Amino acid sequence: MTREGKRSPTKGRQQQRRPTLAQQSTSTWARDPALTYHDLVSGYWNRVTPGCLLLSMLKMPDKLIIALVPKPVNANLGARCRIAGLGRGGPGKFGLVSHHHRLADYLSSQARVWYNTPMEVKSVSQVTQYIKTLFDGDEELGDLWVEGEVSSFSRASSGHCYFTLKDIGSELRCVMWRNQAQRLLSLPGQGDWVTAHGYVSVYERGGVYQFYVDALHRRGVGALWQAFQELRDRLQAEGLFDEARKRPLPEWPRRIGVVTSPTGAAFRDILNVLQTRYALAHVVLSPSPVQGVLAPLGLVRAIQRLDELGDVDVVIVARGGGSPEDLAAFNDERVARAVAACRAPVVSGVGHETDFTITDFVADLRAPTPSAAAAAVVLDARQLLVQISQMARRLTLLMNERVAGWRELLA
Repeated sequence: MTREGKRSPTKGRQQQRRPTLAQQSTSTWARDPALTYHDLVSGYWNRVTPGCLLLSMLKMPDKLIIALVPKPVNANLGARCRIAGLGRGGPGKFGLVSHHHRLADYLSSQARVWYNTPMEVKSVSQVTQYIKTLFDGDEELGDLWVEGEVSSFSRASSGHCYFTLKDIGSELRCVMWRNQAQRLLSLPGQGDWVTAHGYVSVYERGGVYQFYVDALHRRGVGALWQAFQELRDRLQAEGLFDEARKRPLPEWPRRIGVVTSPTGAAFRDILNVLQTRYALAHVVLSPSPVQGVLAPLGLVRAIQRLDELGDVDVVIVARGGGSPEDLAAFNDERVARAVAACRAPVVSGVGHETDFTITDFVADLRAPTPSAAAAAVVLDARQLLVQISQMARRLTLLMNERVAGWRELLA
């Protein structure tokens, strides 16, 4: 036998037990592209990645792509799942064929893909610049007429104007530079319906697209602003804004109801103020969305829930600042009537100091911000302690004077 024919049996078995990653992937997928959970975690793969489940792998000329997920807590679920091979989804796509949807959802949510060659990574600026070139190269976006209702109009000290054009379905951020704004006979106002000419491009620093306006023509009052005015006038005629129906706030509230989003900054601000000023009060949160199409009905139900409790001394309805579109739910007639019907006094703390909504007019007290609303419903305990201390000193002086007078009489 030649030297080449002599091999160590042990060495040969070790080579068979330790195939390379590429050999393992080629032989395994060629044999059975749809592997069971047991096949995936057994043998070589179980030794290399004992805490992971092989979801799929793809051998390409220049790279080997492997998708792994952590093992499910209940490994028995894996026996009921079949993992589709790459032939089902094409290169780079991983499909799941499962009789157990819980594990399939687990795999699809936990999957991670690794590459054995460097990937081309773009910076945020490069992506934004590329998107800007797409906008700037579009002929239709470069010469555009748009009509809509003006909202959130402001003029900076530089003379540039910033506003929003909106309709019932969407809104568009707009910029009008000082040179173009100076040619206007009058600046547009909230609710004006206008036709604007300009082009759409990307503001790179903010990563947003904007409509750069060079001409603006007023056409009348927008439908959204007109609807706001009509609702305000109708509710005022019914007497919902009258000062005579405004109720005083309790001096020492025990339970304070709060209607707002549980995840928003407004609720955190309210809690901070209440804990600082008067920690004895018990806060009852009635959560509700404060923006979007579901917000009006959510606010109504949240107010009604507090009303049904019956032992809430005062209610705060609040959300943080935003555009008029963001605050639209607080201009809804259903919300206004729910506030008016609430048995406990209601404090409205919606938006910023310059924001006014229908809820502000109907509420028993309007506060400029959520924090101010919280400060309005409770006294500052620190000030109360100061007052008690001053009263104690005056009482001590009075008692000393009386005692001194009695001593003189007895003497």
